[in-house]
Amino acid sequence: MQFHPVASIFPMMSVEEFKALKESIQARGQRNPIYTHEDMIVDGRNRYQACVELGVTPRYEAWDGKGLLVDFVWDLNAGRRQLTGGALQIAAGKYTIEREKEARQRQGTRGDITSRPIGREVDFGSSRSKAAEKFGVGEGSVQRAITVLKQGVPELAQAVESGQLNVSRAADIAKKPKEKQKEIIAQGFPATKFIPLETEEKQGNGEIKVQGVGVIHAYEAINCLKRIPKNDALRKRGFQVVTDWIKHNQ
Repeated sequence: MQFHPVASIFPMMSVEEFKALKESIQARGQRNPIYTHEDMIVDGRNRYQACVELGVTPRYEAWDGKGLLVDFVWDLNAGRRQLTGGALQIAAGKYTIEREKEARQRQGTRGDITSRPIGREVDFGSSRSKAAEKFGVGEGSVQRAITVLKQGVPELAQAVESGQLNVSRAADIAKKPKEKQKEIIAQGFPATKFIPLETEEKQGNGEIKVQGVGVIHAYEAINCLKRIPKNDALRKRGFQVVTDWIKHNQ
C-alpha cells in the first residue's frame, strides 16, 4: 500500500522501537488502526510494516476529513513520538510544507484541483508560525529546515534528523549546487567540522552574542518542556522534577 506524503512528517521508528512494536502486535494484536486517505496510509507506516512482516491482516480506518489532514497526523503523533533536536526541526519543516500544500488545495487556489468545502474550524494562518508553535521550535529553525528539505539533497535532511549535522549548517550547504552538496556529504560529518559547538544570537543592540553548546542543549530542553500540555495534571510535578535536578547538578 502506498504512503501519503503527510505520513513522512514523523520519521520511522528506530530498530529497537520497531522490534518492540512487532512483539506487541504479535502478543496482543494490532491495537491502533492504520489511518488512510485516498487509499494511501497517512498514519501507521510502522504498524503496517509490522503486520506485513508478521503475516497479520492490517486493520484500517479512513480519516474522517475534519480539519486539515496534517493536523490530524500531528495530533496522533505529537504525544507518542518524542522528537528532539534536528529530527524535531525537520518534522516541523515537513509539516509546514505539507500544510501549505493542503491549505492551497482546500482553499481552491489551484484550478486543477477539485476541492471539497472546508469547515470554519480550520484556521489556515501562517503555516510556519503554526509549525513553530506545535513543534516548540523557533520560526527561524523551521525556515532553515524548509530550505534543507526543498533545496537540499535527501541525504542532507537525513543527516540533520540523525543528529550528524546542525540544521543551520545544513541550510547553508543546501544553498550550494547539488553536486557540491553530494561532495560535502561524501566527506562525512565529523563533529569537529560540521556540528557547530556554538551558535549565534542577536541581542537587542544588534550585536551578536556567541552561545556555547550548553546553551544549545538548554534551549532543546526548554522546547521539550513546552510540549507538556497545560492541562496535564502532572505538568507542575514535571517542572518540579527539572527544578530539583538543576539544584543538584549546577
